[in-house]
Amino acid sequence: MLLLMTTPANLVNRSPFYRHAVQRLLVLLFLLLAQSVFASSGPTLTEAQKKSLSHNYQLVKWKIKGPYSANYCVCTTGEKKPVQNASGGVGNRCVSTLFCAAFRAPWGQAIADQGLYIGNIFSSDLFNWEKIPNHQDLVRGYILEKFFTDTHPDHKLAQMRSYGGLMGAEYEMRDMPLFFERFIADPEFNDYRNYLLAYELQKRYFVRNDQGAIQKIRSLAITIYSLDNNFKSLRDATHNQVSASLIPPLTAYRDTLPNSRSREKEKISTLISEIEKLTALDQSALLPQLSDLEDQALAKQLGALLPAADSDPVSVIDALGTLMMASRRAVADRSVKPADARRLIDLNVTAAAVIQSFGSKLLDDGGPATVEASLKLLQALTNAAYGTGLLSERERLTASANMKHLLSQQQWQRAAFLDQLKTFQRVVEWAHNSALGAFT
Repeated sequence: MLLLMTTPANLVNRSPFYRHAVQRLLVLLFLLLAQSVFASSGPTLTEAQKKSLSHNYQLVKWKIKGPYSANYCVCTTGEKKPVQNASGGVGNRCVSTLFCAAFRAPWGQAIADQGLYIGNIFSSDLFNWEKIPNHQDLVRGYILEKFFTDTHPDHKLAQMRSYGGLMGAEYEMRDMPLFFERFIADPEFNDYRNYLLAYELQKRYFVRNDQGAIQKIRSLAITIYSLDNNFKSLRDATHNQVSASLIPPLTAYRDTLPNSRSREKEKISTLISEIEKLTALDQSALLPQLSDLEDQALAKQLGALLPAADSDPVSVIDALGTLMMASRRAVADRSVKPADARRLIDLNVTAAAVIQSFGSKLLDDGGPATVEASLKLLQALTNAAYGTGLLSERERLTASANMKHLLSQQQWQRAAFLDQLKTFQRVVEWAHNSALGAFT
């Protein structure tokens, strides 16, 4: 059998066979970090439950407001007052307002009673938090509904997000992080089963809570509507909730306007740019996110892990994988306050996006130049997968031990090398099982 040495300068380290064998695994791990991780067998329903779900879902599709109730303003006293009075007049009758939004209509609530939450509004659910029996089901509902509405923009559930007055972006941006923190601080929160839910929730609704910027976005939407009445649904969607998912329809609408409407096109381009500033996930956001941590000792510790500006792609990914690992550990051991736990998960969402960006370019350029670099990259992606919730600490340690064994060898037979890589492929299986556990 052919024996090849694995020191940095030898043939194994440069061999296309060994590099390609490792790179197949690299592609899989990059895909795991980038893609949605839904997997669920779902509960077994009785015939009565199936009938109830079907009946109420038909009502959602038939009713003008879908799963949503009439709009209410909730006063700071806790009193709910309908926006529309008996004579048809519309207005906020609170002396001091907590928020204004819809809630779930009876048929929407009947669906939620079966554990399937649609018609989700952060302000309303935060207000009713103590009345909701299973917060894991609630969060699953937010994640799944967001995925569905983003991928089915013509479905009624997606179109309802543009319904005027359904919710207020200023209230949603204020209450969204509080909702995240309540979930993380919930006594039922379990790191092994629920961290992935928290990560997916914050990833899908990622936006910086800058009330000044949000008001600027709302004002821009109003200005565009004053120039173009056909912009109403997009204005309402922007007023309801600021999200990166607004960018594709705004771009499409702008691009359909003729050149003679240059003023409107310019305003829409500015609106898109302002939304991108609040929702962008790039390396420049990492340091400000660390600065926001209340625990400055932890911020300093994590800041020391940030890659240097002139680092090569493998070093950047390695540093950010270590950062994500340390951030999740702080959340898992509950050594930080809920607000900092939420910020750490946001930090990991950003770091994962940066890893994906660097990784995509690295693979497009042919991947790491050596087997050693490829193996180190696998190790970094394993740490990052732990930081997203796809692996448990035990699984991460097992995978790390396998990788250290590969890196420590001075000579390899092809068959032995491939056999050792196969043990590392279990990472993909573990990630699938984590998703299954989180969404079941």
